[in-house]
Amino acid sequence: MRISSEAGNSFRNYVTRQGVSDQIDTEPHADRQGIPLELTVNVLTASYWPQPIVVSTPCTFSDQLSPAMSMFQKYYDSRHNGRRLTWQGSLGTADVRVRFKTRSHDLNVSTHALVVLLLFENVSGDDSLSYAVSFLTRYVF
Repeated sequence: MRISSEAGNSFRNYVTRQGVSDQIDTEPHADRQGIPLELTVNVLTASYWPQPIVVSTPCTFSDQLSPAMSMFQKYYDSRHNGRRLTWQGSLGTADVRVRFKTRSHDLNVSTHALVVLLLFENVSGDDSLSYAVSFLTRYVF
């Protein structure tokens, strides 16, 4: 965890050196990419975790998360040759501020819950969202 914390500090320095804003860019810039969120990543070696935890569950990360994830991937690849970074959505959390009608709430949610909440970011009061459900049967022996 200490090494992961040091890597987080190093990433923040990398972002600063790259000239990337921590705020949403209001105008496009050819030389930088805006990161609309604060990203903290804990990089942990898979061999230290029990196998059921390491198994990736599928998570389609939203477009709002992609710039920050891409920037971290670029940083990680520049520091570690030959290592593979696997995003574990089931192990992460997010602190978000949401507004329901007239009240704001600060929530700490799982990464999967964040992805669902972000789907509602630009939905007006009269719009609706739908989804298809597929059932998977998993057999454990």
